[in-house]
This record gives sequence, structure tokens and C-alpha cells, in this order.
Amino acid sequence: EKTAFALMKSLTVPQRAKATIAATAPPDYRAAGIAQPPSDPPQGISAKELDEKQKAMLAEVYRAYCSNLAEPLAEKRLTAIKKAGEENIHFAWAGPAEEGKPHYF
Repeated sequence: EKTAFALMKSLTVPQRAKATIAATAPPDYRAAGIAQPPSDPPQGISAKELDEKQKAMLAEVYRAYCSNLAEPLAEKRLTAIKKAGEENIHFAWAGPAEEGKPHYF
């Protein structure tokens, strides 16, 4: 989570505007309780639009997310990301980019 905040703070004003998909965080996780998550088009900013330092932070964010999954699933997700191309990852943020306030990424 600290890396996600650092990534948000590193974004330029235009990048931050693109990454921010809502001024307030949703009340619950996206698609909570749904067996198959939605396959909506990506939102936020593409890794292609980030500099190398920002891309490294984004990779740290998704690797941290995957590290919280069961090992076989984590490996499957990371393999899928590499196969699809890490440059195709998007980073989206909802809510204020201030620690201690409701946010979602």
C-alpha cells in the first residue's frame, strides 16, 4: 500500500488525472463476492505512460498483491502478466491520495 501511495505521489498532474478514476473510494471491493470478476476495459493509466521508476513501483504493487494469494494462483497471475506484457498493466486510483483516508487502487 505504501508503494501505491508513493506511485501516486510520483505521478505528474496529467498522469494523476488519468490514474484517478473516482474522487471517492467505493464502499467495497470491486466485484466482491462475484465468482468471476468483470472483464471491463482497463481504467486508469497504462504502464506504457510511466517512466522507469514509476514502472518499477507499479511492478512492486502488483507483485505485493500476488504475494497475498495462494502460491499456485500467485504464480499463475504473474505468468499471465508477463505473457500479456507488463506494459499493458493499468494503475487506477479512487479516493484521495492521502494516507488514512478511504482509497482504492
